[in-house]
Amino acid sequence: MPNNVEFFNWKLNAANPVTVMNISYGKLKNIRRPDIHSAIHLGLVIQGENCGRFGRDELRLTAGDVYLTSPWEPHQTTESSGANLLLITLDARSLEEFFSNFKENLSVLLRMPPSARMEYINSRKIESAEKLLWFAGKEPPSPLEKLRLWHTVLEFFMEILPEQTGDLPANDDYRKVLPVLEKLGNKMITLEEGARLCNLSASRFSVLFKNFSGLSFGRYERNFRLNGAAGAIRRGATLKEAAAEWDFCDKSHLARLLKEF
Repeated sequence: MPNNVEFFNWKLNAANPVTVMNISYGKLKNIRRPDIHSAIHLGLVIQGENCGRFGRDELRLTAGDVYLTSPWEPHQTTESSGANLLLITLDARSLEEFFSNFKENLSVLLRMPPSARMEYINSRKIESAEKLLWFAGKEPPSPLEKLRLWHTVLEFFMEILPEQTGDLPANDDYRKVLPVLEKLGNKMITLEEGARLCNLSASRFSVLFKNFSGLSFGRYERNFRLNGAAGAIRRGATLKEAAAEWDFCDKSHLARLLKEF
């Protein structure tokens, strides 16, 4: 499986399963391109208010809210009145390995529709959320502090992991389209190829994928590669090199798509 988070410069793996950053938004009202990747975001709103699209759901986040994105869930900020966020990014595979004895509990949590997941998390009193705020406004943590962060994140998940899963809403379309999500990389995958990977007809796959992500498969897959090409350019690649690496026709084609993105 390709390293699907490398171009975000998180460099997550079993030895480095977590990273943290502070994000400040001024006032804005525009739709930033959606991020699509295999990592998990745990966000804590410290000040202000943000609006965002998570999968198919529009969510309003205010000070004190906590949100969680699932692997492969498109997410983007669409509006802000000015906000400060603490954004913790996690290696999904490392989290799944730690909770291997509670795999289904974690899976149900991550498969909940985004609005239901946020409501579920914010309805609980989570003591470890206050501990996570210790990292707000600080310089990048030292190795020892990063270990402390990882342990606090695990404590957070132990507090929110559902003990009973039968009554919680879950988007099972996520599980059905997961085989193609895990194959995303720097080469284009067509709708028909995606459907075959999921053992579905093209028409059925198209409907299920839109139900999961709120985007058509073609747009989702192209956005994924555009994110990758943009990351390559940020790291110093030319338009021509990024177009070749991320399977776009040529540098003019990529430049036009990035301008529209």
